[in-house]
Amino acid sequence: MAEKVRKVDRRIQKTRTAIHQAFVSLLVEKPIEKITIKEIAEKANVDRKTIYNYYEGVYDILDYLENEVVIRIESAMAQVDEVLRRPLQFFEALNQVLSENIIFCNYLMKVDSNSRLVVKIINFLREKIWGTILKDAELDRSEYEFTAEFLTAGIFYSYRAWFNSDRKKSLSEFSEEIGEMVLRGLPSLTKR
Repeated sequence: MAEKVRKVDRRIQKTRTAIHQAFVSLLVEKPIEKITIKEIAEKANVDRKTIYNYYEGVYDILDYLENEVVIRIESAMAQVDEVLRRPLQFFEALNQVLSENIIFCNYLMKVDSNSRLVVKIINFLREKIWGTILKDAELDRSEYEFTAEFLTAGIFYSYRAWFNSDRKKSLSEFSEEIGEMVLRGLPSLTKR
């Protein structure tokens, strides 16, 4: 019986993966407003009803994929003990998540800055940084909030700029540079 359950789980996962890949490939081709369940089903080689077994519609698929990226970022960050004391580990973990989801993240980093994923990622980064700063920092509440906002916005919008650039540097190289800058400040840029 357990063997049968595993096979079903693999088939479900394979179907969901096909749906996700079809959806992301369509996102690259056209705006989300123009994507239909029928197109996703055709591209994923599944029936439309199958998609509706898992999702209510196109935006539900988008929401699921966005949440998956945030969950993976959260999971990667949970493995980094002290974000601000070891920023390079933080950026290595972030690099890993972005690399695994590069096409989807590429699309999302080029859309409106108020997209749900952008808001979710910024809120997560802010909370992670705030929690770390609050542990040991001797800042009053307003200094702490300004510092966290500065770091959060700087990190996020730096990555967004990379996604929207000609990408002469690899994501890994870029993540390492951003980590060095967070760790050592702007002078790290001039000492190369």
